Amino acid sequence: MRGGWFKCPAAAWEQVRGRVPKPWTYECMVADVRWWNDQLKMGRRATLPTYEELAAQWEVCLDEVHQICNEVSSEDQRKPSRKPPRAPASRGLSDQTTDQTT
Repeated sequence: MRGGWFKCPAAAWEQVRGRVPKPWTYECMVADVRWWNDQLKMGRRATLPTYEELAAQWEVCLDEVHQICNEVSSEDQRKPSRKPPRAPASRGLSDQTTDQTT
């Protein structure tokens, strides 16, 4: 999912998710999966809800839940590393050609 985004405190999403009109929109389902993943990663939840629980919350079919969860998982795996690549270590004079050493 590409597009703009904004920061939303986890506590705010927890309150909002109970008020989202059903059936949930694609964007709300993606936000919810990301929120659940964050809750698990931060140790605030021990487990993720089942697909059946998400389908009931979002009021969509199980196939749609599977699709959304798989999309978010693949998106997370494709994220580039924030660390810049390391520069190759200099090997001193061996990096230089014979013209540069004289």
